[in-house]
Amino acid sequence: MADDPSWFRLLDRAERRAASIGIALRDSMVMRAHSPQTIAYLGYTTGANLGDAACMAAARSLFDDQQLVDWLRVHRFAPQSLRGGATAQAVMLGGGTLVGSSHFRSMLVESAASLDAPSFSLGLGLEDPDTIAWGISSPQIMEQWIPALRSMVHLAVRGPRSQAILREAFGIEAAVSGDLALGLKAPVPSPREKLLGICLAAPQHMWGSTADRLFDATLATARALIGEGWTIRLFVLCPPEDRAITARLAAAINAGERVRVVVPRSPARFMEQVGACTALLGTRLHSIVMASMVDVPTVALAYRHKVEDFMASIDRSDWAIRTSEVDGVWLTDAALELSGDRNVHSTSVNRAVASLQGSLRRETSIARERLRLSAR
Repeated sequence: MADDPSWFRLLDRAERRAASIGIALRDSMVMRAHSPQTIAYLGYTTGANLGDAACMAAARSLFDDQQLVDWLRVHRFAPQSLRGGATAQAVMLGGGTLVGSSHFRSMLVESAASLDAPSFSLGLGLEDPDTIAWGISSPQIMEQWIPALRSMVHLAVRGPRSQAILREAFGIEAAVSGDLALGLKAPVPSPREKLLGICLAAPQHMWGSTADRLFDATLATARALIGEGWTIRLFVLCPPEDRAITARLAAAINAGERVRVVVPRSPARFMEQVGACTALLGTRLHSIVMASMVDVPTVALAYRHKVEDFMASIDRSDWAIRTSEVDGVWLTDAALELSGDRNVHSTSVNRAVASLQGSLRRETSIARERLRLSAR
């Protein structure tokens, strides 16, 4: 029974719900204490995606002198009797591609009103007009976001594509701060030779519904590198969605101890483990973000615009390929090229990430000052 994927999903769901209730009760009490230093963080926090956990952990690091509470969990899991009387200095719309979600727009507007607090955002992502046809959002919902975004005391976005959409579709100017997860403190990497990291996923929405093509290309690359003496580390960043496809890939590679499946329990642990890799093939956005933070050159398997948005922000667009276009020969050549000139690529990644982290710190300082002025 323990090997049954459905059993794992039920256990994951039960554990997440228990954890969410505990966090909601704790944070609701913090907000009822009427501390002037409380920020209500509103983002994807109730799932099991390590990337979303990285964004919230980074927000806590950037505002380490304040109480950052998980407002989505409080709102969803704390009883009304405990939510009543909650206060906050501000509502922070968290990292992630949130602009395009009607749910998060409604929550942002309602939260700012009920808490009588200004709102702001750092590293925000926007749904791309090209993907609205996938059913992710709609032109009407995107338009409804305009007043909420204009009312923010400060707004900075993930990358140049989000910046362009904000300008062209909404007439709003915003700086590029980089992905919010860049605010995390990263460990010192210890890279090895011929160790390939792979983070494979098959999200619901991706270019051309090309999960099989992506799987086949990744498998071909893994087998080719195994044949040249490499070992493989398969990372699972979102267990409910990615555990099955990762297990399938490991079985198909069929290389015994030279293939290891890793399920990191924290962003810090993932960065420590991926920091040993020579290179990474990454589908999940934050596998790419966090690998870049430990200087690992990455081939980004871009399943949506948000992956391209981040890669453009660190000037690595040439190393992003859409999942609708990927093939095993190209992917294998790319991995070998990154390995052959790893020091050059790692140095380039390091410099670009450091520059973007400087932007994130500056935008955080601006947000702090504007919050201070709004409180007068």
